[in-house]
Amino acid sequence: MNPFSTHLVLFNSLFNQYEVSSIFEFGMGLFSTPLFLEKSESVISVEMHTIEWFNKVKESLVDSKFTCLCKLGPMAAIDYFNSLDQTFSLVFVDGHGATRWHCINSAFSKTKVIVTHDVEVPSYRWDLVNVPEDWVVFTDTKRVPHTRIYYHNSLNFNFKDL
Repeated sequence: MNPFSTHLVLFNSLFNQYEVSSIFEFGMGLFSTPLFLEKSESVISVEMHTIEWFNKVKESLVDSKFTCLCKLGPMAAIDYFNSLDQTFSLVFVDGHGATRWHCINSAFSKTKVIVTHDVEVPSYRWDLVNVPEDWVVFTDTKRVPHTRIYYHNSLNFNFKDL
């Protein structure tokens, strides 16, 4: 399995259990973004690393329900996300390594489902994630890089089949 696609296993299980209408994605991808376009009604994807990657993904994915933005650096995408007056069915965090924890903390108020990739990387400061008491955390450790899902306890998911 391609290490850039290990999160797809969890996503496929999630999408079998949960209908998604809108997705916000921190960090554009050639695996995640096409799946999101297939499974949802709208996707906002923000690239945080390089203009070259932004252009590569943008050129390969043309879809009327796709909004792609380039907000380089650790905070620009988070500032943009926080300025939005909307909620999302799902937030995916796979962007700038220095602020993934910050993306997750911001997302708790705008969604009931947050998925993040590469959770075995300690320098991403997962210890700074402030999980609300009424949220559940599940980590898929069978594939490396690992994928983690945070979801509100009002949702009843089963990831035992992973």
